[in-house]
Amino acid sequence: MYKFYILPLFLIYVLVTADPVTFQDCGSEYYLYEVDIEDCSSLPCALTIGGQHRINMGIFANSDSEQLRQEVFLILRSVYRKVDVTPDDPCNQLTCPISNNFGVSFSAIMTINETLVPLDGELYWRLYNQDETMVVCMRTDVELQYG
Repeated sequence: MYKFYILPLFLIYVLVTADPVTFQDCGSEYYLYEVDIEDCSSLPCALTIGGQHRINMGIFANSDSEQLRQEVFLILRSVYRKVDVTPDDPCNQLTCPISNNFGVSFSAIMTINETLVPLDGELYWRLYNQDETMVVCMRTDVELQYG
């Protein structure tokens, strides 16, 4: 019950303190209206190798989703590299199921693997529903760098 009151206040704070990121919608079924990556105000977004970076997204659902699963990865010189994200289950933060015609915002922290080297690449963030339908797909340019 209290989650409904605390979550909106937290999300307002997060969205006000983050910088908007230029992103490409790569096939979302839902309407992805905002993406913010902490400390990223221009492209490519500088991501620190071995570091953690908060990302916030605002989406508007146009169908029901009982569950959500996320897949976050980098493409570096045509090579797929998985990115660890906390929380790993978006429904740990959101109240699932998500209803049709309902807007939600969520945030997560992605950890950039310390074995990577400085490269330019692309960050992809995908959300799938219980039917494995891709409901959100976001892509943006990134630059991996040492801290």
